[in-house]
Amino acid sequence: MVAGAIRARALEHYLIQALGKLFTEYNGLAPRTCKKASHIPLIPIHSQTNIFQVINTGKTPFDTMNLACTLDERAASWQEQNELAALVRSCRDFSQGLELHSRIRHSKHRDNTFLANLLVQMYGTCGRLSEARLVFDQIKQPNQFSRDILLSAYAQNGDIQSARQIFDSMQGKSVISWNSMITAYAQHGQTADARKLFDSMPIKNVVSWTTMITGLGKSGALREAREVFQSMPRKNAVTWNAMIQAYAQNGYWDQAKEIFDAMPEKNSIAAWNFMLQQTLQTGNPEEARALFLHSMKFRSLATWTVMIDGYTRNGHLTAAMDLFWHGIPEWNVVSWSAVVHALAQAGFVADARRVFDLVMAEHNAIAWTILIQAYAQAGNLALARELFDLMPARDTAAWNSMLQGYVLHHRIEEAVAFFRYLMPDHDEASYTMMITAYAQTGQIHKARDIFSTMPKRSIVAWNAMLGACSEMGLLKESRELFERMARHSLVSWGCLLAAYAHRGNLEQAKEIFDAVPEHNLASSNSMLQAFILASRKEEAREMFEGMIQRDVLSWTILLGACGYSWKFFLRMPELDVVAWNSMLVALAAHGESRDAIELFGVMQIEGTIPDEVSFMGALAACSHLGLLAQGWRYFVSITESYTMLPTSRHYCFMIDMLGKSGRAEEAHELLETMPFVPDAVAWGCLLQHLRSRSHHHLAVSAARRVLGLSSSADRYVSIYNLVQSSRSSCHDYAT
Repeated sequence: MVAGAIRARALEHYLIQALGKLFTEYNGLAPRTCKKASHIPLIPIHSQTNIFQVINTGKTPFDTMNLACTLDERAASWQEQNELAALVRSCRDFSQGLELHSRIRHSKHRDNTFLANLLVQMYGTCGRLSEARLVFDQIKQPNQFSRDILLSAYAQNGDIQSARQIFDSMQGKSVISWNSMITAYAQHGQTADARKLFDSMPIKNVVSWTTMITGLGKSGALREAREVFQSMPRKNAVTWNAMIQAYAQNGYWDQAKEIFDAMPEKNSIAAWNFMLQQTLQTGNPEEARALFLHSMKFRSLATWTVMIDGYTRNGHLTAAMDLFWHGIPEWNVVSWSAVVHALAQAGFVADARRVFDLVMAEHNAIAWTILIQAYAQAGNLALARELFDLMPARDTAAWNSMLQGYVLHHRIEEAVAFFRYLMPDHDEASYTMMITAYAQTGQIHKARDIFSTMPKRSIVAWNAMLGACSEMGLLKESRELFERMARHSLVSWGCLLAAYAHRGNLEQAKEIFDAVPEHNLASSNSMLQAFILASRKEEAREMFEGMIQRDVLSWTILLGACGYSWKFFLRMPELDVVAWNSMLVALAAHGESRDAIELFGVMQIEGTIPDEVSFMGALAACSHLGLLAQGWRYFVSITESYTMLPTSRHYCFMIDMLGKSGRAEEAHELLETMPFVPDAVAWGCLLQHLRSRSHHHLAVSAARRVLGLSSSADRYVSIYNLVQSSRSSCHDYAT
């Protein structure tokens, strides 16, 4: 008996010591994340003494042991809950989110409101509003946080109407509720609605004021933004930065600098870095350099990285490299990624790859994605895909970069296969790219199918679909789509205007132009083109002269009105590849082939990199003059010098040139080996050169390919005469 009592007493003493730390953790965690067991007395525990008192109230050692077991179970449950919460918070992938949801649903945490709120938030981040709503509806007792999170999910995904319905149905609105709704309106350009809501708020915090200033700044309402800023009772660094950004992004650099100079506290590196970044983003590298060298007393590694990235984006590669190699105090994965981006953006993709492979000690997802984008944009999709397949952990940006490469270079079949069968999840960007891909190939019905299956549609997706209909000249569909949109941005108005303007429907275009709430350069250029297509050249010139702002496209559009005259071309203040191409193709189409070839050379000497259209103009000129050797050099240089891939149109010009030179067999071999299925135009280009008896059977085969016939050789003559109209097919591409 005595021995048993001693053992029991020793066990109780051990448990008292062991549970001290556990009680402390329990008392700190329970109010935030846990529900205490109903059978455990809710006694406030503030010290080790209290713990001893609580445990010593047990009648027997076994009471203490039972309490210890209960607390141990609760601690394990809290630990599991916190682990699940961390996984859900970090989840950005829909398929992974479904797995986590299933795991929670089949655990003892299935009725946990805290985890359910996080699931709603996660689904909202992934753009899956129906799943977010389903989880919310299954919460037995949703709290204020539940409603705020659901409201934010709808607001962030652009469903403003549903967000407002949730907001209006709330019995008690927190400041978070008000801020979420104001942010939704402000981010989608509905500043009048945002301001109305802001003015009716019973209590405003710093986030409310800052959100309103940011929204007004983005919409260009700077006077109103300044009034809100000045009426703030208390400002912090974020608010000051918001006002600086409002002026900077609208091009008012002096006012932005004035606000920065007036900041009461500029001791934080973050404030200086923000100002530096804004300076660079507004295209003031010299001002940024002065700020960096002479004004900033302290610099962090982030400061140097901002400067390197800013120099790169402003085309100052040498300055960026010099700063990296000779200025930055230390290198890390972020700064190395900035260098990879600098080299890739400047076109030095091979150098960027060498830095990535040989110098960088570690690679982050940003560096991988930068290189994939660089290869894809340059047309080297094989290397882009090779790098993509080597990437250890692919994020959404990497998947979309690869898809964008296929779409950009019209590899539609590969884009479709990649989108449908390989991508683990689709976001708004990937859906929008597929709409663009189908629109490029005239498959507007498939673009509509993609659009209709999108789980959410922001203004960007609506504009992409509207732009697709506009490009196809579907005026009725464009108008209907425009009228279905909940709101219209300037891009929306521009797409509708372009639909009518590019088809020469001048009167309707003028009506839309007059209804546009704010005229920008894009709308003015569309209207300018409408006048040209309607042969109203004098009105086009009047409008051009009255335009406050013009770009290269404005000059290029009017170039056509002036008959592509050299005099007007040389007047252009700036020449980009579009301007050069317009003149080049016009010369080739009007038979001035030698001038076109000379212009193609001057274009490259002036530093403009030719694109697919440039080579079409040059090859058309060579074909017209019969310059096979020169045309072949141009054709080979598409891949070897400019890392692009020849299109079927480029192959057609080469087939035509080989045929004209009496090398029909080589032309046929090129046609059969080109990486495209030859269409009627390609076969027609070959067929027009098969006149001799020696090419009789080849001509019959070509004629059958053109017309899709399987008739006998005695019908060759009639078929051959029928396809004589294809003789000008190749040259039509130059016009």
